[in-house]
Amino acid sequence: MKVWMFGLGLALLCSVCAEHKCSGNDRYMEGTWHVIGIGTSSLFPETKIDTMKMLFAWLSFPEEGKLKVTSNFPTEDGCKMVEIEFEKMEDGTYYHTSESSKISVEIVKTNCQDYAIAIVKIEKNDMITTIVTLYSKNTEVSPEVKEQLTAIGESQGLTSEQIVFFPVELACQDEE
Repeated sequence: MKVWMFGLGLALLCSVCAEHKCSGNDRYMEGTWHVIGIGTSSLFPETKIDTMKMLFAWLSFPEEGKLKVTSNFPTEDGCKMVEIEFEKMEDGTYYHTSESSKISVEIVKTNCQDYAIAIVKIEKNDMITTIVTLYSKNTEVSPEVKEQLTAIGESQGLTSEQIVFFPVELACQDEE
């Protein structure tokens, strides 16, 4: 569960990569983004799916070429705040490297205003986990956008059982 939540948290970070396909300015991505749906190649906590809620992250750019992502995750002990800083590469993507993992992020679909679909690759212990995530400025998106997440997830080798859409109920909303 911890690995999956870590992966989900990292997936939240990927929404910022859309700038290279949009205005060329990262600043439009600042603010709160909701995780509407997710697909992952890691072991999905199927026993927890009925209790899972929509997550959100705050994106900011503390300095040129840096992205800071702050998010709250529900745990058994309450909400836990996580902050991660990414570095922008020449190709417009963001990377985070630590002693234990390498993360690459690519936005594959966005309207540059209120939704983005991202693919995150997490390399850890010679294993690669793929996470496909749908983000939105709002708590809901059209069925067509949800279908895009499913199609992109399937193109990454995910099954329909590995793709989940969250109910419109925010986790850790008191922490917002």
